[in-house]
Amino acid sequence: MDHPESAHRERLRLALVFGGRSGEHEVSVVSARSVAGALDPDRYEVVPMAIDRSGRWADADDARTVLATSGDRTDRVEAFSGRDGIDSRLLDGSVDLAFPVLHGPYGEDGTIQGLFEMLGVPYVGCDHAASAVATFEMDHGLIYTYRGSWCAEGLNTSWEASWHAIGTKGSLHWDGGEEIRVEVARKTGGFLSESEDLQVPAWEGKDQHWNHAGVMREFLQCVREGGSPETRSSDNIKSLAMVFRAIESAKAGRSLEISP
Repeated sequence: MDHPESAHRERLRLALVFGGRSGEHEVSVVSARSVAGALDPDRYEVVPMAIDRSGRWADADDARTVLATSGDRTDRVEAFSGRDGIDSRLLDGSVDLAFPVLHGPYGEDGTIQGLFEMLGVPYVGCDHAASAVATFEMDHGLIYTYRGSWCAEGLNTSWEASWHAIGTKGSLHWDGGEEIRVEVARKTGGFLSESEDLQVPAWEGKDQHWNHAGVMREFLQCVREGGSPETRSSDNIKSLAMVFRAIESAKAGRSLEISP
């Protein structure tokens, strides 16, 4: 969808989309106020587009009022109501690009990005696929897939994440908390393999390393006695390398290597 009239404007008209249906609705509103305040008014004309907690789009005046309300705390976010239908300004070429500041489901899972792509509206951030899933292939053919489900509505993934390992002889699932389940294949060769639960033995090091309290105990022990803890903040640089490379891969539209 071409928007030739946008070429005649001196400033870019930026649709700032915020609010939304997730449990982080209030955080999104506060974030949008911060973004609007940081944008250069000589280069951008902010066009507020607010989505209420039910997923309906507010009219222009209500969206402008919500964004203009002072406050950098979530408890200062006033409730507002929208109407059915997508904001028409995304359809008629009156904006040059969109800046989604939606958190959680429908904002960080590829939903809103897919809408912008369908409408032909350029937008800030990764495309719909990168927002939904990232796949990494390790050495020796090991495949690791990340799915953005931490902000799900209900049954949220824990801070430690939810892990599902699939092997040639069985599968293991850890919910990030206390539950670890293992199933092993006992009979193969048919359309479906026959599997059974495997009893997971108790872990002797659980008291030392399990959950945040265990990590802190180990950290304090290393401070007092010397040594290096199993969990080190310096390892985050490796995680950041994976995140940035995934973004570059989404922009390039092809797989990219991550240097060791």
